[in-house]
Amino acid sequence: MVFPPLGAYLVEWMGGLNEIRRMFILQSFFSLGVWLYTLKGLESRPVDREEEFKGFKETLRDILHQMGEVYRLSKERKATPWLYMYLAGPFAWELIGPFWTIYAAEVCGSSLFIIGLLSTVGSLTSILLQVPMANISDRKGRIKTILAVRPFRYMCILSLIISGSYNSAFTPFVSLLAWILDAVGTSAGPAWSAAQTEVMPHGVQSRWNALLSFLWRATAIPASLIGGFLWNIDPRLPFMIALAVDGLTRYPILIRHIPETLIPPRE
Repeated sequence: MVFPPLGAYLVEWMGGLNEIRRMFILQSFFSLGVWLYTLKGLESRPVDREEEFKGFKETLRDILHQMGEVYRLSKERKATPWLYMYLAGPFAWELIGPFWTIYAAEVCGSSLFIIGLLSTVGSLTSILLQVPMANISDRKGRIKTILAVRPFRYMCILSLIISGSYNSAFTPFVSLLAWILDAVGTSAGPAWSAAQTEVMPHGVQSRWNALLSFLWRATAIPASLIGGFLWNIDPRLPFMIALAVDGLTRYPILIRHIPETLIPPRE
């Protein structure tokens, strides 16, 4: 929460965004120092047994086989809607992922200090809400909690789209409101993680999460390229598409098809 405003102040003091290269150079030196310190502190432990080395083809075949097994099990557990969620998700959030801060600076006209505050207000909102939302999730249900706060993410995007369409004295500050709304919308993150993990048996949960991550990363590649293309047409377009994809596709899947995993206690 402290360092983003400090970084914004330093960038402004050094001459603005044109001098941000110096900050990256300093960051690289700090990162190198942390890496050297970590490397020095780590100790390697001997391996008790040697595993047979597999070639690339065998490794790839093994990965695909395990993914197939997890997919078949997901059909039995009625968890396949999660696969659709992760296939569609990047066309909402990876589409606009690189452009949040750029939008605040170039479209909303937010100052460097306001941009530095964005991470602070988002983190502070998350700190205040995540534990209470996790408690609600454990009492009322994972999906109910997610559905209750998800619309705040849509309000976040709407506020940015509107601020990019109508300029006013308040426009540079809309990004602060947007970051707060987004933090409220993502405060159900623990409920999301629990719902997607608990839907599968313990023995395959790691492979299940790996499959979901694979689908997300694979779809993120074209989604990011499409986002850049849409940005060049109109900076608001990626945010409009993201709102449509998540609000009209993923949210209805959450309502109708994602199973609740919280088992109510027996009385």
